[in-house]
Amino acid sequence: AQILCTEKPLTANSDREKTVQVMFEELCVAQYFVAIDAVMALFALDKQDGVVVDSGHHVTYVTPVCDGKVQRAAVQTLDIGGDECTEYLCKLLTERGYCFYRRVGIEDDIKHKLCYVAVDFEQEMVKCKEQAYELPDGQYI
Repeated sequence: AQILCTEKPLTANSDREKTVQVMFEELCVAQYFVAIDAVMALFALDKQDGVVVDSGHHVTYVTPVCDGKVQRAAVQTLDIGGDECTEYLCKLLTERGYCFYRRVGIEDDIKHKLCYVAVDFEQEMVKCKEQAYELPDGQYI
């Protein structure tokens, strides 16, 4: 089997080595290649230079790439991610009189269906329109 695996830009060498060891020794993989996910994201856009912002559940990575290589000294991590955005959405909904149990996942669904990052915040505020979300009980918020 041939496997291409992506990893975050600041992955420890020991973690990478352990993964490679498992792939070859335990899973008997014939070929294994590890690439930085930010580089692959740029390659998918047919680019070799750029800054990739990758926000996960708990951490956001800002990764500068020049000539297809990560500039490791300039990589930044922020301890904020999707979970914090969901918590903030919960706070806003609670302030407006809505209260959900986090286990139900309504906040995550609202976030995935209605929320996005604005390229131009001021312009978005001008053209902003309210959007409705239907709750499981048929009510709209």
